[in-house]
Amino acid sequence: MLEATEQTLSLRHPPSALRLRDVLNGTPILKPKLHEGGEHTDCFLVTSNVVEAEQIVEYLIDAEADAVGLEGETTSEASRFAGLVDAWVRYVDFCDAGAK
Repeated sequence: MLEATEQTLSLRHPPSALRLRDVLNGTPILKPKLHEGGEHTDCFLVTSNVVEAEQIVEYLIDAEADAVGLEGETTSEASRFAGLVDAWVRYVDFCDAGAK
């Protein structure tokens, strides 16, 4: 998810992409004992504030809208962006809950 977000932001907002690239170049956090998979399932600590995360959501929403077909039909690319939007909205909600 972070890699896909970073790739999208590299075209839409390079400074945000660079911040995510720094996270991805860091050391992954320790996986739970029952967590399976190799490097593609690594977890990283993301420390964005609510404003930064909301901006990422906006860039991803724009990417999703751009990926919709000419007739307004959903495409696989639009669906992929919708999944990223959902994940980042959950992160924003998590940040909001922690701020209260």
